[in-house]
Amino acid sequence: IYRDVYNFFKKGTGVCESYTKLFTGIMKELGVYSTSVVAPQSDKMREAHTWNIVRIDGEFYHLDTTWDDAMPNGEVISHSNFLLSDKGIEKTEHYGYTLNNGDVSPECNSAKYEDSFVNTVTSTFEYANGKWYFVGENSEDNKYYFNSVNANGNYFDETSVENKACIDEVWRVIGDDTSHWVGNFTTLALCGDSLYFN
Repeated sequence: IYRDVYNFFKKGTGVCESYTKLFTGIMKELGVYSTSVVAPQSDKMREAHTWNIVRIDGEFYHLDTTWDDAMPNGEVISHSNFLLSDKGIEKTEHYGYTLNNGDVSPECNSAKYEDSFVNTVTSTFEYANGKWYFVGENSEDNKYYFNSVNANGNYFDETSVENKACIDEVWRVIGDDTSHWVGNFTTLALCGDSLYFN
């Protein structure tokens, strides 16, 4: 198992340290402050784990790209560890962390993004013609919808989320016509001017 960025790309496999280092490098190139925190194995953490803290508009937030990645287990894509406060990240079982150098991590007090629609999205985001497209669950009917949201500079305009189409199809369990998988396993891909989903 690889812990560095080079082998993460070359071999296509790595652990949380690989994700954290890659994300930190990308944020540095974009001019966004990012650092990493680590939590040792404990009675609350099954194993040692590392993730990022970023600074957006002067506030610090937790962001765990490892736990939000669906690969390689084929699990549902998640954004539930995206821009969380200290209290928010603890709700997702992240405890006892410090900066990788052992210093106390910055306080992440803002919960600004914790009620964002982003936390309900269970697909990748694809950008086309001034809109972001994604699949998300509608809390009113618990169905999954193909959606769009307008871009507002560097942010989503959350008031513009629009359900484009309901995804009514279900994935049947092989050999059992009466059962189906629960959840959304749809992925989006933009190719030229067309947006595809499976």
